[in-house]
Order: sequence, then C-alpha cells, then structure tokens
Amino acid sequence: MDETGTCGKCASEISTEATKCPNCGYEPSTDSATGRSIMMVIGLLLTGTIIGAVIGIPLLYFGYKSHKYHNTLKPTNTDPEDTISFRELIDF
Repeated sequence: MDETGTCGKCASEISTEATKCPNCGYEPSTDSATGRSIMMVIGLLLTGTIIGAVIGIPLLYFGYKSHKYHNTLKPTNTDPEDTISFRELIDF
C-alpha cells in the first residue's frame, strides 16, 4: 500500500511516490532544485560579503588612521637649498 502525503501547493492527498500532483500538477522536485540553487547563490554572496567586511573594515580603519597621521606631519625642511636631488644622491 502506498504511503500518502499532502501536496505542497493545493494540500490534496497524493502518493509519496508521485512525481506531480494529479489535482494541480505541482512538481515538488523542480521547486526543490530551484530552491537549492537560489540558496547556494545567496550563500556565496553572503560569504563574499562577510569575508569582504572582515578584510575591508580593518583596511578602511588603518587607511583612515594613516591619512590622519599624514595630515598631522609638519615639513621638516622648508629651504629648497638644503634639498638634494636624486641625481645628486646617485653621483655622491
């Protein structure tokens, strides 16, 4: 004797071995395959987002700190005569 279950769409009683509902034509196997694919894509996107956040947030923080530190530096040499060019440094 076949076991019976309910249709996921119209809630009528159908055999558990049936591939589609005789009342409404609902095919549960196609929905579950599509659902699994959608879940995998969403999972990949969320994983990429989480990994991006774990890497990106510290990079933003340290970039901000570096920018802030760079803006607080004062020039140590304002006299152009005291500078040496790269070419002079090589010849030295």
